[in-house]
Amino acid sequence: MAERVGASGCVIAADMDPRFLEDFDVPCVEVLRHDITTGPVQPGEFDLVHCRALLSHVEDLTSAIDHMLTSLRPGGTIFIEEPDYGAME
Repeated sequence: MAERVGASGCVIAADMDPRFLEDFDVPCVEVLRHDITTGPVQPGEFDLVHCRALLSHVEDLTSAIDHMLTSLRPGGTIFIEEPDYGAME
């Protein structure tokens, strides 16, 4: 994503436990410690909100999705990817 936005854009990587992102040193990427169930990252600021393999670990699914939607600018896109863990058996 950082390559797509280029030097004029910004990518925010938010996680409750960002320790695996600490060594991610790219100029247009900012890493935040954030729990999406407690509120939006930055209300109305994002063209794209993406999460992958997150919602299956969240107790308050409605709040998490509402906060991600609140983070979008009008006309923005939310992209949610969740694996089918049942298919792994």
